[in-house]
Amino acid sequence: MHATPPPSAIGSSLAPAPGPSRSASARSLLLLLLLSGGMAVVVVPLAVVPAHATAYFGDLHAHSALSDDATNPPDAFFRVARDVAGLDFVVLSDHDAFMTENEAEILKTTAASFDVPGRFVAFPGIEWTHRWHMNAYFVRNDEPYCLRDCPEAEDFYAFHGDTVLAGDGAGHVNHPADLFKVDWAQIDDRITNAVEVWNTAGAGDNEPGFGNALWALRAGFRLGLVGVSDDHNSGRDLPLLGTGLTGCDVPSLTREDLIAALRARRCWATTGERIELALDVEGTPMGGELEARLDGHVQVIVSARGTEDPYEIELLRNGEVVDRARCGTLGCRLVADVTVREPNTFVYARVVQQSGGRAWTSPVWVRGVCGGSRACLGSRLAAGGGDASADCLASWLLPRSAPYATGVRSTGRATCSDGDRACDAGDTAGECTFRLGVCFALASGRDAACAAAFPESFDVLSPAATPDRATPEFQNRALLLATHRAATERAGADRCSALGEMRVPVGTTELVTESRAGARVDRDVLALECRPARRAVRRLPVVDSPRAVARAGHGHRHN
Repeated sequence: MHATPPPSAIGSSLAPAPGPSRSASARSLLLLLLLSGGMAVVVVPLAVVPAHATAYFGDLHAHSALSDDATNPPDAFFRVARDVAGLDFVVLSDHDAFMTENEAEILKTTAASFDVPGRFVAFPGIEWTHRWHMNAYFVRNDEPYCLRDCPEAEDFYAFHGDTVLAGDGAGHVNHPADLFKVDWAQIDDRITNAVEVWNTAGAGDNEPGFGNALWALRAGFRLGLVGVSDDHNSGRDLPLLGTGLTGCDVPSLTREDLIAALRARRCWATTGERIELALDVEGTPMGGELEARLDGHVQVIVSARGTEDPYEIELLRNGEVVDRARCGTLGCRLVADVTVREPNTFVYARVVQQSGGRAWTSPVWVRGVCGGSRACLGSRLAAGGGDASADCLASWLLPRSAPYATGVRSTGRATCSDGDRACDAGDTAGECTFRLGVCFALASGRDAACAAAFPESFDVLSPAATPDRATPEFQNRALLLATHRAATERAGADRCSALGEMRVPVGTTELVTESRAGARVDRDVLALECRPARRAVRRLPVVDSPRAVARAGHGHRHN
């Protein structure tokens, strides 16, 4: 168990020193070596960091000795964050299940003593440490914490939800790639409306893979992308603190402005480099939502300022790279026209530097709506069968490409060969990865006799539940349940996920769901057949369009 620092040591923190210089020519890092006999300070010049009047960088997830498995007292933690890592803001989020009420008060009091608006923002926070982990952090210093009395996710949301929804706090989902796997069917993205795409201590890159950030976005969740270190030992000579960063463009360096930006999903993530990013889709900045005609185009502008050159900007639509720009100067811009191919289209950008540093914007969501014909979704939906008066509660959402031809939509059966890039989106031999999603409360592409309604319950009858997370059955079932949860808090009709990935071993896998609204029951069945590979297949990444480079606003390409 952890050792609690004496209150006298916690409460005697000095007033914060001036924050680090934000000049465009250089930035200095103060390496504080916390020694038993005192403190040594070494000044090491770092690489050029571009000046930006309103871009601030901080670490939203780290620990002090108030956590059961961490070291360094809270006051020393904040000194390292401010003076060693040179952060603009930091969240101290110790484990709720291991803190006493007194220790929680020490955390809040220490954060308050270091918080100086305009110079260094210290957030009091908490990490919900139960079936999986989530963070919450607050504007006020007297916010009550639910410690051992919130063992379930619904308890966490019930206790902290009103505070976050009122704008007095923010929250996010932690390290989805780590040991504590998230049950996305229980996530409320109105409250924890971001996810760690980078967590240095928790598997690093949390973007791809089952249950991770991109998986959740494809299931339909509205999530900003944040970067953190999850440092547990900030007293070490080379702490992790600041090796995962979240950047926010805010009017002023205050708790209030940062919380507002995080709640609006206007922040971005980096692997520790102070890379500046902006994303604009038809005038809507990152974190925003807009409508556009399905199969039409939207103009996307990505503006970046790297910390080294050359580097590359990648533009992604629903997780697939659709454009790239190679940047030979620190400041760079990519402009492209992107096709709205799905009713739920999300766009984000990723920066990759030669040294390995990366950054991710939060997405912009584009709701693809029907133009002149209300039945435009019909070509993307598979017939579910059953009573026509209930067949609009839910429906399979399919791509408008092989192997999802007209016959599939009427028969409810799709076939693919292992390794066929026209239909197999994965790279695992012996199985096919089908792309499909789910739409709820269908008003487009369905018989007018069926009144659109969002299902009050949604059950997955096949595949059956299994405890083995590595199996296709577990992962396919989890995706289907997550699509319903993600759509629950959306408004209106035609609530669709993006196209997620269904793993189908060689053979036939049957998906069966049952949606209920009042007395109506909508049972939907889809058979997916994976045939053995006919020959060895060289698997290559798929890019929708040729490379397009656009700097400083010159030129763009349709994607």
